[in-house]
Formats: sequence, C-alpha cells, structure tokens
Amino acid sequence: MASNIIEVIPLRYDVAFKKAFGQVDVFNAFVRDVLNIEFEVDEVIQEYSYHEQIGRVKLKYDLFAEDKQRRIIVEVQHAYESDFFDRFLYYHLIGMIEQVHNFRDYRFGKTVYTIVMLTSLPKDTERLFGTLNVSFQSIDEYLHEHNLFPHRLIFLNPNLLNEHIAPNLRLWLQAVQDSLDNSVDLAHYQQHPTLQHAFLSVQKQAFTSEEFTKLKDEAAWEHTKQLSREEGREEGREEGREEGRKVERQEIAKNLLAQELPHALIAAATGLSLDEIAALAPPPSPPPAPPKTTSPRKKKA
Repeated sequence: MASNIIEVIPLRYDVAFKKAFGQVDVFNAFVRDVLNIEFEVDEVIQEYSYHEQIGRVKLKYDLFAEDKQRRIIVEVQHAYESDFFDRFLYYHLIGMIEQVHNFRDYRFGKTVYTIVMLTSLPKDTERLFGTLNVSFQSIDEYLHEHNLFPHRLIFLNPNLLNEHIAPNLRLWLQAVQDSLDNSVDLAHYQQHPTLQHAFLSVQKQAFTSEEFTKLKDEAAWEHTKQLSREEGREEGREEGREEGRKVERQEIAKNLLAQELPHALIAAATGLSLDEIAALAPPPSPPPAPPKTTSPRKKKA
C-alpha cells in the first residue's frame, strides 16, 4: 500500500479540532459512530452560547448542533484541571435545563448528548479509560430498567486506545492520535473518505492567518501551563528533599545530644539553630527525691 503522508495541525488543538469536526459531513459521521444513533444535521455551530445565560457561569460549546429530537454538544478539552469531570457534567446539565422555559412544563424537548474529547491524561490515575459513558440509569426495586432519561455524557481519550472500544469509534480515536506528531498517512484511511476529508482540512496550508494566530495563542497558553505545572512539581520535589535533609540533621543532633555534647557544638555540626537543638533535647531528669527521715519518738512520761 503506497503511503500518502500529509502534514497536519494536531487535532488536540481546539482550532484544528473545530476546523475538522465542525464540517457537517465529519460531524454527522462522528456522532453516529460515537452514539450509535441515526443523526443528520445540515449546520454545526462553533463557539455556541445560549441567548440568555443559564446559571451563574456563562459558557460556550466548541461544537453544537441539533435536530428535532436531539441536541449534540461536542467539546475538545485538556484534562489537567482538577474539576474537569464536574465541569463537563455542568455543561451537559445546562444543555438540558436550557430547554425548560416555564414552570408549567418541565419536559425536555430534546435528548442531550455531550461528547468530550480528552487530549491529555487525567490527574487521577484511577480514571484512565478510553471511553466513559455516563447516563441516568433508572432502575426500580424489581431491577427493571426504565428509559426515562436517555441523555448521555461521553468522555473519549485517544491516548488510551484498547481492543474493548468498538471498531468504528476506535478508528476516530486512532485518527486523533495519529495527528499528534503533525503528520498522517491518508493511505491508512482509504476505507473512510470522511476521515480523509477531515485530515485534508487541517493541513498546514489550509489554515488562514487568523486561524494561525489563534493556534499560536493556544499553543503558547498550553506551553505556559505546562511550564507552571513542571515548576510546581519541581518545587514540591525540592521541598521534599529539603525536608528529608532536615530530618536527617535532626536525627544526628539527637544522637549527639545523647552523648551530652554542648549545644553550640551540635549546632555547628548539623546546621540547626540553638533553638532547634533545645527543642530536640530530652527533658531534664527530675532531681532525686530526698531521703525520708523519721523523727525520733518521744518517750512517754
């Protein structure tokens, strides 16, 4: 199979992901393979926000589309923040709540599906998964399931591909992962012309100067956050090393105190202050109790 390698902007960048997956044919095919539902729209909106703010936090969705029955929200996000999963549950719930406009009717007119593409590993190592499907399970006391709330929140991580992921979905995650080294071999996707179309749209020469500016800003911000995290980790490691050295000096001081050496000498040998040495010194032994004396008895007259 002859190779057909092209240079692309990695799909972990918001600008590139939205440019590729914001195309109607790519979006429709991606949603169908992720959710395994019939879905077709003729418009995908980037940076979508509701006309009126819902809740206390104003938000925008990377990609947004809806038909008569379904509302689809697609997000591409890094998972560095500690509130990552809570944040996208909030996004998902707002997509539901926004449909209720008065107290006379609380029904959700559209089923909401929120798809989040992770482009990094979560901090919590117990949450390492390729796909995670969050749904509102409704089970009665007889263990019968009722499909009352079909809404779903799906997390995808192309960094954790495995054989348990459905083949159609795995191909999309593989495509995102393939783009991370700035090049893709289109020959690997001969059987999937929609993915080839997605890759062709994120070739370097396909980006406008405005898109490149956004891309550079995003890359710079990502680099800044990465440096901040690394500096924080290094600072933590140095604090740990310093604490270890201090504990070692304290143990040496305790041994020297046991030999009843002068505090000034111990301070010079360990680098600890006289106050620190005094705090480590064992409490002085109480003075021995004076011997009991018995007074002579008086003779009776």
